[in-house]
Amino acid sequence: MIVMTSTNCARWKMAALVASFTSIVLCAASVDAQTDVVIPSLRARSCLDTVSLKPSKQMLVYLSGAVADSTDPAFGEMGDLFVQSVSQRMRSRLGGSGSDLPRSEPTITWRDAASHAALRVIVHREGAPTFTLVNTTSPSKADLLLLRVATDAQAAGDGVYWPSTTRGDSAEYTIGFALPSFGQVFPMQLVRTIFPTFLVLFPPFTPTVSTSTTAPADPFAGTNSAASAKVVTSFEVDSTGHVVPSTIAEVWPAGKQHPTGTELDTYRSFLNSVIQWLPTATFEPARIGGCPVSQFMRLPITFGVKGPG
Repeated sequence: MIVMTSTNCARWKMAALVASFTSIVLCAASVDAQTDVVIPSLRARSCLDTVSLKPSKQMLVYLSGAVADSTDPAFGEMGDLFVQSVSQRMRSRLGGSGSDLPRSEPTITWRDAASHAALRVIVHREGAPTFTLVNTTSPSKADLLLLRVATDAQAAGDGVYWPSTTRGDSAEYTIGFALPSFGQVFPMQLVRTIFPTFLVLFPPFTPTVSTSTTAPADPFAGTNSAASAKVVTSFEVDSTGHVVPSTIAEVWPAGKQHPTGTELDTYRSFLNSVIQWLPTATFEPARIGGCPVSQFMRLPITFGVKGPG
């Protein structure tokens, strides 16, 4: 028995709601799966240009920070304080005052807002820090404003520094935007810290829906094996409803050790089955304001257990 879990936590056998990253991304997640909505910068652009904000939904955009798991805790705490400062400065730059969150239009519109890592900050033991946009080819207006605000904060003496307990000569802290899923208040994706920064109007969104009539094969079907495994993969579903093979990747929980020996061989058999099946799967693409768009998907599939009913 194969059980696939969709983004709304419902279990499915042959067809299910599923729902993932190119330019503008909204993140939605459940207990078992996470969906990232993608607005491509080129794909279906003429359609997106016609999208109306009537009706629309007001979305809260957060700033978040991230560091490598092995980084000294003091460095992470320093970075968190910096993100808080940058968030406050960005709110002020967009016209917010006190505890009131500003509306980002017209400076930043829904076409610019995204859940993604936007700014890479390299802090040095000796010397000034460096600020670099992650997307250097086509940064959004939100990215550019974040860069300006971060460098202003550093110049004003309210920036990053090298903690005395941190080893090494340099370390990286990444700052990005995080949006909650539709109908939610807080982002469900894993982030270190989040600071509410601005509001943006977003047009109606419809998630990807699976139209597949097949499922990945159980490599141990017909045998006496009681093998079971949960395989999680991420991949892009393009605006035509097909999986982009080059984007398929295994997702493994942070901090969890991979199995070894025979258990590893068994797990890889299940993983390979999913990877071989995904390019044959079909979907009704996600839509923003009626326009088909790409969507990046994180899909858990459980082998060797009975499904409901």
